[in-house]
Order: sequence, then structure tokens, then C-alpha cells
Amino acid sequence: MNHPKVQSVSRELLYLRAIDTAVVFDRVSSLDPAFRKTWLLHSLGELEVLDGKETKIDEGEFRYTGATRAVIR
Repeated sequence: MNHPKVQSVSRELLYLRAIDTAVVFDRVSSLDPAFRKTWLLHSLGELEVLDGKETKIDEGEFRYTGATRAVIR
């Protein structure tokens, strides 16, 4: 049986026109504080992650641990 893992999820997007940048702010309230949260990003353009540790999962699929900044070209 599949049990709920989160109580609430919300997202705010902010576009900074002057520097052509989008900021994504997610809020996740999990029912179990130990529940690990991850963020999945799909991109049509090439993704350049500016920090974090890259691990290849599969062809075209990577995990970036500790990443906080990325650019889609």
C-alpha cells in the first residue's frame, strides 16, 4: 500500500528580467522529517551545474549532490 509522504507542497517562481534568471523556491512539509527530499529537473537545453558533485545514473541522467546553481543553455 502506498502511504502519503508529504503534508503539503508549494512552489514559487520569480523571474528576474534584468539578469534573465528564474528562481524556484519549493516548500515541502513531510509527514516524516527523515524523508529525503530531492528535486527533479528536466531540460530541453544543455544543463550546466555550477556546483555540487555529479554522479551518472544512466544515459542522459545525472544526480548532483549538494548542487545549488545551474544554467540551462
